[in-house]
Amino acid sequence: MRYSRKAAKRLKWFLKGVEALRQARPEAPKMYYCPLCLVGYPSTDELTLEDVPPRSVGGRPLVLTCRGCNGRSGHELDYHARAGKNLREFAEGARDIRVRLAADDLKVTATMRKTSEGLSFSGLPQYCNPAHHKAFFARFEEAAGRGTADFDLGLSFVNRYDPWAENLAWLRASYLVAFAALGYTYILRPELEPLRQQLKNPGERILPFMVSLVEAAEAGLRRSIVVFEPTELRSILVQFDRRLLFLPDLTARDNFFGQLRVAAQAQSRAINFLGPELRWPTSPIFLLDFHPALIPRLQPQAVDLWKGVENR
Repeated sequence: MRYSRKAAKRLKWFLKGVEALRQARPEAPKMYYCPLCLVGYPSTDELTLEDVPPRSVGGRPLVLTCRGCNGRSGHELDYHARAGKNLREFAEGARDIRVRLAADDLKVTATMRKTSEGLSFSGLPQYCNPAHHKAFFARFEEAAGRGTADFDLGLSFVNRYDPWAENLAWLRASYLVAFAALGYTYILRPELEPLRQQLKNPGERILPFMVSLVEAAEAGLRRSIVVFEPTELRSILVQFDRRLLFLPDLTARDNFFGQLRVAAQAQSRAINFLGPELRWPTSPIFLLDFHPALIPRLQPQAVDLWKGVENR
């Protein structure tokens, strides 16, 4: 039987995931467990290639997730990752965004761009009442020509955007990076369950802390570090450009995210992270499933092995 390239990749990753789970949990059935919902699948039929981060913000296929988890994320989270990127590019003057303008009884759709001289607007008559469009911009240009505005201008964004949902999209991406890198041995730790519940219920505020931002970072930077020091920030750190996302490390800690929030808020300076840097996955590696002897080297007692290995 011949497979398409995508089907062959799904089958390859499926078989590797099945074996990784059996290595992590010998008693597990011969199935692939979606890393998000932890539901087992006996074949690739209900599994999809998941882009990490979302394709709309530069992601590529990295792991398999079930159709339900993948589709729900696209609707509830991934959209907001792209919307947030659009807004930041607009603020930098690199992108137009679509807005709705209103003056008295006239309402139109337009694009807005930030320039060195201020904001400029271009009408989109195909998306509104043509008569309203013509009357609105005639009035707008007349007022601009006089250097005054004799009417109130209302402005609203066409695309919805939720910063909380954007942060969840990046948290989800960091979790899937950690899964691809470390495998089931890592994600089946009980400390990860609150994170999965948060992703399952994006409208609730389950986790008190998710993302920190650094002032400057190399564009396209991707890295993951097992943080040993500072001790109050011990974690698995996943970085996407300016975003730092902290996941539970390989030590049992109650209320990881609550403690992390307190520690992160107390930091008022640039931080040097000490610890081993993980290989950034471009496909499933499942390091700890196939090489469990490495687990002690990724725990805090191994810190002396990594003295002098600083990551800024």
